[in-house]
Amino acid sequence: MLITSPALRAVQTARLLAEAWHGLDCRMEPRLYEAGSREWMSVVASLSSRWEVVLMIGHQPGMADFASILLANAVAHHVPTCAAIVLDADIEDWALVGPGCSRLAGFYIPRALAFQPVNRF
Repeated sequence: MLITSPALRAVQTARLLAEAWHGLDCRMEPRLYEAGSREWMSVVASLSSRWEVVLMIGHQPGMADFASILLANAVAHHVPTCAAIVLDADIEDWALVGPGCSRLAGFYIPRALAFQPVNRF
């Protein structure tokens, strides 16, 4: 499941990801536009438990604040544009999301990734 803010750049990113991962369910979530950590928490807590993996596209500082809460520390002080924070949540249902329920599984920033051209033909 991919959930995105309705902001133009977020939607453009979501479309690219949906194209790369055929069959990815996508949803635009207005609450993520300029959302703080509480709104992020509310969006995640309302997800169906049928989704084991959720990709969310949003904005700073809400995204980093939300990640810090789930990690129960402030590791997400500076998260650059287009960064990806990958969390592994130790919960059975999204309604149980809360402080300290996750571990950091990855942190990726664009300049650290090697460019690999995609052959679309």
